[in-house]
Amino acid sequence: MIGRKFIKSTLVKTQCILKYKPKGFCLLTGAPRSGTTALCEWLNEHPKIGAFTESRILIATHNFLQAAFRYQYLNDHRKYILPMAREMIYEFYRNQCIFFGRKLVLDKEPIEPIAFPEKHYKEFLDNVRILIPEAKFIIMVRDPISTIWSMFQREWGFSLTNKSILKSFSLTEHIDTWCSAAEIALSYKSDPNTYICSFSNLINKPMNESRAILKFLGVKKGKPFKSETTKTVGFNAEEKQLILNKTLPQIKELKIEGIECKIDENSIIND
Repeated sequence: MIGRKFIKSTLVKTQCILKYKPKGFCLLTGAPRSGTTALCEWLNEHPKIGAFTESRILIATHNFLQAAFRYQYLNDHRKYILPMAREMIYEFYRNQCIFFGRKLVLDKEPIEPIAFPEKHYKEFLDNVRILIPEAKFIIMVRDPISTIWSMFQREWGFSLTNKSILKSFSLTEHIDTWCSAAEIALSYKSDPNTYICSFSNLINKPMNESRAILKFLGVKKGKPFKSETTKTVGFNAEEKQLILNKTLPQIKELKIEGIECKIDENSIIND
């Protein structure tokens, strides 16, 4: 055990000294409880991928850029600020994971109002691309009833330093979050460095979808994704109808674009 810890510590120190980083980067996002955690855990099993689950370093750096570029002087010196911010991100990753032999780093940051109180979701993605131009995005899409039920069952804010301000959101607020995530997916549908992943396809056609994701990321020979157990959705008929009425415009647009988001509304997949 001591030997393993020593080897890991030595490798981490070495890659920090060498400023080593994988050539590729991917941001995994989408509505919370849409399968992002399950997908992240699966991808983390691949030997060529180093995955993080909501490290928050990207969000913190995004907030720094938003604050910095409010000021003309700092905005005029973007060519100095951006490389500094990018190096801060990778220095954080280097101290958390051994990257020797890995092809890319992946971080998961769902679109939700605790992480983004002002709901500047698009600005966040834009800043990630500014910081890391080669960044690829995987955006998860999952049917609204299952996703919102899963969101509705928990409190939010566990990643915050002050956990006394844990918050529960209303059904309407969760619906708005799902709609915002769907709009993000639609806005990036034509971006060549973005993959829209239908969770329905991932659980119903795991071989095909897994192969497509790994090809998009430029890695090979990964095991196919395996879904976990299901739970029953507890919304009553009125609540389900409210969700469907509010999300119908996005569902229709997603369908037009060939993005599947409808699965059995009586069950959800653990995320």
